[in-house]
Amino acid sequence: MAGKDFILTEQNLLFKIMVLQLIHSAQEPLSKSQITDFFTDFRYADYFRVQSVIFELLESQMLIEGPRSTVHLYRLSEEGERTLEAFSDRISEAIAGDIRAYLSSQGKRICRENSLTANYDRSVGGGYIVHLIAREGNQEIIRLDLHVTGKEQAEALCYNWKIRYDEVYMQIVDLLLQ
Repeated sequence: MAGKDFILTEQNLLFKIMVLQLIHSAQEPLSKSQITDFFTDFRYADYFRVQSVIFELLESQMLIEGPRSTVHLYRLSEEGERTLEAFSDRISEAIAGDIRAYLSSQGKRICRENSLTANYDRSVGGGYIVHLIAREGNQEIIRLDLHVTGKEQAEALCYNWKIRYDEVYMQIVDLLLQ
């Protein structure tokens, strides 16, 4: 039984280092679904194993969870950076290649997903407050909180923000510079 436990422990350690390496290589925080997609796309682990590994990394303070709207993004803590540095030799060239391939093929999607947030809450006085944010890297470039009367309007604003934010941003800047 001890041999099986050792194998599971070694595998768990490798998965943790892979998560740390994935986030480090992305050079920006990643969401739980983005991390999970890597592991499931390359068939390293199933959904539940990845969730467990992320939880353990949070518990051991190797990851920092930062909320952005309804999506939580994970980045490495100083402890996570030190751990990755100490154990990075456990990442084989094949795994490193898979990480590079994933980030190369999904990088633009990840960047776009992480740079835009749009959600809404019920307003105390009636209606809805729509929260729209666009970021470049870790820098917010615009944040709008808009009041609308109906849920359909709130949903439409959220949907359209994700496909037209750059146009909206430029129009606001142009109007304010006139």
